[in-house]
Amino acid sequence: MKAATSIIVTTICLIIFYFLLHFDADPLLTALLYFSISVVVVIMVLSILLDNSIPYPELGNEEWGYRDKNKSELGVF
Repeated sequence: MKAATSIIVTTICLIIFYFLLHFDADPLLTALLYFSISVVVVIMVLSILLDNSIPYPELGNEEWGYRDKNKSELGVF
């Protein structure tokens, strides 16, 4: 699943959950959606972290860094 799709699905689930709470829907349905949202959010986070649709350069010997910036562009913090 692409990152954008998972973000849209998660947003829709959260909006539906809000409306169910606001309009006093069935507590069982609300509880089911409440517990399933955590799974949806975890899937969204994983899909964002594992998304390789944009090619980034390898970091080389550096363990951490900005993959979309050159080292010379970052400057001194």
